[in-house]
This record gives sequence, C-alpha cells and structure tokens, in this order.
Amino acid sequence: RGSSFGWIGAMSILPGAAPRLGEPLRTSRTSRASRSLSSRDVAVSMTKRPVTAPSLKDHMLSLQNFGKRQMWEEAIDLLRVMAAAWQKPTAPVFNKLISICRLSRQGSKARQLLADMRRRDLRPDPITYNTVISALALEEWPQALDVLSQMQITGIPPDIVAYNAAASGMSRNGAWEQSLKLLQSAMHRRVSPDPYTFASMISSYGQASQWEMVVELLQDMPTMRVTPNEIVYSAAISVCARSSNPRMSMLLFEGMLAQRLRPNIVTYDAAIGACYRDRELWSMALWLLQEMIRDGIQPDIGALNGVMRACNNAFEWGEQSRTAWQMTDQILKQVSWYQLQPDVKTFTHAISACARGGQWRRACEILGEMQEQSIPPDAFAFNEALTSCQYYGSWEAAIGILERMRSSMEPEAVHYTNVISACEKGLQWQTALLLAEEMRTRSLEWNVITYTAVINACARCGHADAARLLMDELRGGGGEPNLLTYTAAIGACADGEGWEMAVRWKAEMEQRDLKPYFVTYIFLVSSCAAAQQWEW
Repeated sequence: RGSSFGWIGAMSILPGAAPRLGEPLRTSRTSRASRSLSSRDVAVSMTKRPVTAPSLKDHMLSLQNFGKRQMWEEAIDLLRVMAAAWQKPTAPVFNKLISICRLSRQGSKARQLLADMRRRDLRPDPITYNTVISALALEEWPQALDVLSQMQITGIPPDIVAYNAAASGMSRNGAWEQSLKLLQSAMHRRVSPDPYTFASMISSYGQASQWEMVVELLQDMPTMRVTPNEIVYSAAISVCARSSNPRMSMLLFEGMLAQRLRPNIVTYDAAIGACYRDRELWSMALWLLQEMIRDGIQPDIGALNGVMRACNNAFEWGEQSRTAWQMTDQILKQVSWYQLQPDVKTFTHAISACARGGQWRRACEILGEMQEQSIPPDAFAFNEALTSCQYYGSWEAAIGILERMRSSMEPEAVHYTNVISACEKGLQWQTALLLAEEMRTRSLEWNVITYTAVINACARCGHADAARLLMDELRGGGGEPNLLTYTAAIGACADGEGWEMAVRWKAEMEQRDLKPYFVTYIFLVSSCAAAQQWEW
C-alpha cells in the first residue's frame, strides 16, 4: 500500500512467479514455495532497492583487470554491456581498450576501436594515435603508416613518440630502409628526436651491418642536444658485435662508463655477447660478469650463456681447453645458485666445454640432466656429446647417445659419422661397418670423415679391396681426401696387392701439399716389402 511498485511487482522478484490476470492459479512446486513465505518476507522484498548499473569507475577497474590478464575479447565485450545499460563509452574507456589490444598484439582490433571512436564523435588524442600505431607496428607496419598519415589529416601533428613507434616496428620486420627514411623525414619536419629515435636508427643500421654509421650517429647526438642513454649504448654495442667488430663494442662500453652511465642488464648482455666473436676477449667476458654482480645486478641466463660461449670459443682443443671446461663448469653451478632456468644453450655450451676438455663422461651426464629437467636436447647438443665420445674412442657411450637420440629425432649424417669414428677408434670395426651400411639405407650422404673411418675399419678387418674401392668412390665423386684419408687408404694396401696404388696416392698427397705422417711411410714400406718391390 502506498507504493507504485505494487504486489505484482513485489511477487515478480520472489522465487515464485506471480500469475497473470485472467490465468488460473498454477499449483507448481515453485508457486507453492512462494505461498509459503510469510508476510514479513514479502514486506522485506518490497522494500529492497533495485540493483544500480555499474558506474564508469567500475568499468575502468574492470578494464584494468582485463589488461593485466591480456583478456582483450572480454574487454571489448564491455562496450556491449555499456550499451545495454544505456551508457556511452568515453574517450578514456577507448584509450584503455586500445592499450589492452596493444599488449595483446591485436593491432587490427585497436584500429577498429579507433574508427569506432570517430563514429561516436569522440576525438582521439595523440596518446590514442600513438597506442594504435604501436599496436600495428608490431606486425602490420603499413597500416601503422596509414594511421600516422590520418593524424596529419585530422590536424593532430605526430610527435616523436608516434614516429618512434612506427619506425621501431618497421625495423623489427626487416624494413630498415623505410624506418630510416621515416625518422629522417620526422627530423626534417623539425620534430625533436629523443634517445629512442637514435636507438631505433641504430637498430636499423645494424640490420645492414653498418657499424660505422652507428658510431657516427653517437657522435652527432650531442649536436642535436640529445644525450645518449643506456638504451642507445646497448643498441650500439649489439650492432657492433653482430657486425664482427667486438672491440668497438668494448670501446663503447668503456665510453658509457666514462659518461657515468650505469649499465643495465641489457647492456651487460650485449657486451658479453660481443666477447665470443674475438678469442682474446674471453677474459673481458669474465670481467663483465664480475662487474655485473658488483653493481648489484643479478645475471640472467643470457649473460651466463654468453660467458660460457666466450670461454669455449677461446680454448677449442688441447691443454688450454681444460681451463675452459673448469670455468664453464663453475658458471653452470652459478645457474643453480641464482635459481635461473637453464635452456638448451646453457647445457649445450657445457657439453661443448666438456668435449674439448676431455670430460666425455661429464658430457654424457649433462645430457642426462637435460632430460631430467624436461629440456629436450637439440641436434647440436647431441652432436657435441657425440664429438666428445668419438674424440676419445668411447664407442659404447656414443652408441648409447645415438639410441637416445633416435627416440626423439632422426639422426643426421654428422651424428652417424661421429659414432662410426668412435667405433673405429675403439677397434669396433664390425659395428662401424654396420652403421655405415645403415647410413646408406637411410640415404644419408657420407663425407670425408665418414669415408676415412670406414676405410680404416675395412683395412683393420682385412677387407683391403673394399677399402681401396671406397677410396676410388670418394675421389670419383668429387671428394677431396685429407691426410688421414690417404694414410688409411695406404694402410689398406699393406698386404702388398695394391702397392702401386699406395705409391700413386703418396704422389697425390705431395701434389696437394699434404706432408705424409711417419705412420704413412710405415704403411708404404710395408706395402712395397710385401710385394717384394725393394727398389721403392
């Protein structure tokens, strides 16, 4: 009583639906439940306030949550919810939606939202355009240029942020020439550049390996009243490293320190990555790692991988390679110390160091650790482990690695060749010949190392004719035997039947400036003596 809501409206919000006028009263379970309510429950229901629609602030909070989770579809669906509540989206709502699309790499959706703003007579501001350009530049840079042109048509002059966003996307997609032209046109229009402008130009020059232009840009920055920052130096150091000029990278790093700029993790990673391109800079890589830790910057897995790679490149084989193995093993322990997640490169560098340091057992252990940590080894990691086994004749371990590899991928010719070499050095000639035959059945091409190992195996098994035929097959197929191949083939002639071929192959070696081993002469003397060719 005294309420326009009425009893019919009150009953409509209760569990039991009110009957329409003129309809017979239904005796369903729901209606019986509604009649069981007391008058007090009905009164309370009548006094309840209707639920109000979410405010604009509520919608912005929802968009903020969607943005953190990159739920762009749910964020765009909010426009439909606002329309159902007769609410008009504002420019900040569209700006937030476009920003979510940029984070979710949905450039086309961001452009559609920009067009929707114009249809609703909402004026986009420079931030709106910059966000759309940044979203499109990641994958659809031609459309980013279209939006940049639309800014000028609508009377909003693009600022340097818009130019930087478009140029950065173009450079990442390989259009470095167009990126440079765009930034140069911006400066011709008297748009003041910032450090990000020069960082983008440096990255573009890096794709063309023009490190000289990078150095020239750094020298020109003070004349344009722009001070290089950590991002500019990081980009320049990376470009010089990729352009096979690691020493210039080190000079830039020293110049950065001279200007009292503090390197960040990206700068250190770029400088350490440059050290592996010059064998003499391996100690610099270790120094950079120490400086990073001294500056309170925790190394990431990229920095540790770079130091391991520099050490491996400095000491390939021989006694000094043991030093590389010891340093690499210590760095591998730091990966666990800093609780970093190792990747395939981490383990591969460690296996490579073990192979060069004569630690083939440790190499096999690290290969097992990869599988224990659910990091599947790639073909290169398997090959490094096989190389360590073949270098030291560990044929059983090599066969085990080959079997393990077959369970995840198809071995290539280089993997078979390493196993065959390991079997040949381990005096397992029959196994070597079986693997060589398996290569033929799998249509895997033999190389010089394969021929050398198989020829050696045939010679030691007493199949001298097969060894000589393989030598002819190699030479007839355009292959170039090396010193080991000639020595193995001459050794196959030690029975005396092929002494003439042995003498001819020795002459070929001298014509190709290959100096025979002492073992080569022993095989020659044995072959001529067995054929009673004493004058030779």
